[in-house]
Amino acid sequence: MIKNTLSIALVFAAVLTALSGCAKKAQQTRQIPPAAVVLGDVVQQDVFSFIDTLGTVNSFKSVKVVPQVTGQIVKINFKQGDYVKEGDILAEIDKSRYRANVLAAEAQVEMAKSQLKIDTLDMQRNKKLAEQDFVSKQTYDALVSKVQSDEAALKSAEADLELAKINLNWCDVRAPISGKAGFFNIDLGNIVNANNASSMITTIEETRKLYVDFFIPAARHFEVQSAMKNSPDGLELDVSYVADKVSQKRSAKARVEAVENRSRYSSSTLVLRAVLDNKDLVFWPDQPVKVILNLKKIENAVLVPNAAIQVDNVGHFVYVAKKAEGALYKISKVQVKVGQLYPDGNYLVEGLQKGDKVVMYGQLRVADGALAYASTPQGIPIAEDGKPIADPVKIKEFLGQVTVQKAEIDFKSQKSAPSEK
Repeated sequence: MIKNTLSIALVFAAVLTALSGCAKKAQQTRQIPPAAVVLGDVVQQDVFSFIDTLGTVNSFKSVKVVPQVTGQIVKINFKQGDYVKEGDILAEIDKSRYRANVLAAEAQVEMAKSQLKIDTLDMQRNKKLAEQDFVSKQTYDALVSKVQSDEAALKSAEADLELAKINLNWCDVRAPISGKAGFFNIDLGNIVNANNASSMITTIEETRKLYVDFFIPAARHFEVQSAMKNSPDGLELDVSYVADKVSQKRSAKARVEAVENRSRYSSSTLVLRAVLDNKDLVFWPDQPVKVILNLKKIENAVLVPNAAIQVDNVGHFVYVAKKAEGALYKISKVQVKVGQLYPDGNYLVEGLQKGDKVVMYGQLRVADGALAYASTPQGIPIAEDGKPIADPVKIKEFLGQVTVQKAEIDFKSQKSAPSEK
């Protein structure tokens, strides 16, 4: 009984050994296909070093329209939001009292002229008599002084008349600048007081030309000043909407006009002011904007897509893909020095060359020395001619082909490698 049981165990062990050997052999012959990766191109072009910051759009001119005389608003000649021209009559104040003031002042001028005329004739008649001592010198001097007093009274009356005319003219509230009018603050029939902020009729903002005020780190002041000296026409900046998906369509160029005369200690920043031509009315006063201030030009800069940049314990690196055989690429790990990230999603780097292809997606499936094939972001394989393969049958053939090519390359690599003793 024991002998039979031992025989069965030996047979079973032999079968297990045979099956294990077959499994290992099958495992050795099974081939793993290469990884699929999305590739991007390294480009070379001229760019600028820049400062990426935020700013605020301000009106080139901004005016509060406040009446300069007191009275009742009898007419409003503009609509809210209208574009008005300098000199347009925006509102009219009741002129009755001010016309009367002009008439009264004109009468005072005429009276002063008449008095001056009478006293001048009297002085001239007594002049010859005074020369012949028929009239005392004291009397004549009094007549001369009376004429001089009349002349001063005439000037005062004329000044009162001019002031009355000015007040009458101020009854027509005119636009001091051209621009876009705001909302009504005073309605028809209201009483307004001269030079009183509570009587403001509206505001006018010049919107076709704007200021852009923006912050830069105070530590970069010298760099900005140096760039300004080398740019006679002024530093150029790109102004765009903040967090706007269509910001490329809502952007404009501006030029730096002035630098604030002191830094802001609490925030360690400096304010710069640029002038923006806004004829298309893309931007609006008090709007927050994104600002990119272009500084020094970098010629033949090497740029790589942001998605390709990886980090390890040494620093930044990218996986570079070079043609191996057919549609296969050999992956190599290259350490790079990373500079600024540009708005188009490219990093300024050192360590790569124009024309290099880098892995943008699929880095977790490859390593230094691995083989891979290119695919679209959707995972569709890209043939050797650079065209995506859409036919499922051809995709299967392609995967089989690259798998065989990978196996051949791996075999050659193992064969050429020195054997271990």
